Amino acid sequence: MKIFLTKNIWWPFGSHIYHLMQRSHFADLYECDKFIYLENTHPAYATFNGNIPPYFPNLNTPIPQAVIDSIKSTQDIDPEHNKNYIISGEYTEGGTFKINNYDFYSHRDFFIKFNFSNVKLKDLNIDKYKHLFTPSESINKLLNNIKFIQQVDALNGNYIAAHVRWTDKITGWSQEGVQYTPDLYLGYINNLCEKFNTTNLVLNCDNIDAVLAFQEANKKYNLNIIYDKDEILPENKWENSLFQRWALGGSYLRDNPSTDLELENDMINGFKIFRTFMNCRAMVGCTSSAMYKSPFIIRNNENDIDLDYLDETFDQRQNRFIFPINPKTVNGEIRKKGREEIKERK
Repeated sequence: MKIFLTKNIWWPFGSHIYHLMQRSHFADLYECDKFIYLENTHPAYATFNGNIPPYFPNLNTPIPQAVIDSIKSTQDIDPEHNKNYIISGEYTEGGTFKINNYDFYSHRDFFIKFNFSNVKLKDLNIDKYKHLFTPSESINKLLNNIKFIQQVDALNGNYIAAHVRWTDKITGWSQEGVQYTPDLYLGYINNLCEKFNTTNLVLNCDNIDAVLAFQEANKKYNLNIIYDKDEILPENKWENSLFQRWALGGSYLRDNPSTDLELENDMINGFKIFRTFMNCRAMVGCTSSAMYKSPFIIRNNENDIDLDYLDETFDQRQNRFIFPINPKTVNGEIRKKGREEIKERK
């Protein structure tokens, strides 16, 4: 039996699914019989008691407890943050599981070994991912109590969804994307609204400035913008990103570190956004953000718009090397300036 084992995959919701998708793909590629994701001990998962099945019940391959016990009793196998193992073993006559050998891959080694840059969208098992990343009933019950979700569900899918990720995605040391204007978004959104005979726009933003900018630009289109008014959104500054406040909370952003409760709520918020994407007629956003890229891959819908690849046809999309970020959206000068800013404060 060959097992792919991992644990504590990258915590922001979009990246979490994105990295699990990568590992699932290569578990299949290397003909692993089982896929095991052990519990996640990051504070963001406190709602789920650190366990994976309560929110993605289809993720783990059903496997006897004897296998889990054998893995946990092997001291050299310690799948902490983003560590990965391919384990070969067999059952003994006594019913226990014997590990014969294993290969270990750090997060960086994993990307090099499996050559992620050469994976095309058409290579992925999309139907499998739709099954693996179906949220549990407990998650759905939790979401059903959120007023925003109740408003969106009442539309019965008759809406266009948009994702706007600014803050640290478009500036700072880890910049990866472009700040496209609300007018650009709304031009494509309006065309989709006409195509699907709707005026409803479900807007998912990471900052309040984006919401206000969309509301102003929408005066030209008069769409019915729906966003989560109960979510507290920060101003559009990279230092306000929850990820940055977590990553740099002990150094550059020590005056405003993330709290465990914020991390926990952010995972719930991710499920909320994911649901609005999976149920919409079409969506508009940028795949430089994993929160948009993950459902973009799973939906693989010809009506969905990727602002990072506007000249791409749907057929061309199938041949896109899907995992790397578009190098055209990464700005070395912005990143350099962000690193210098952090260095100066230290």
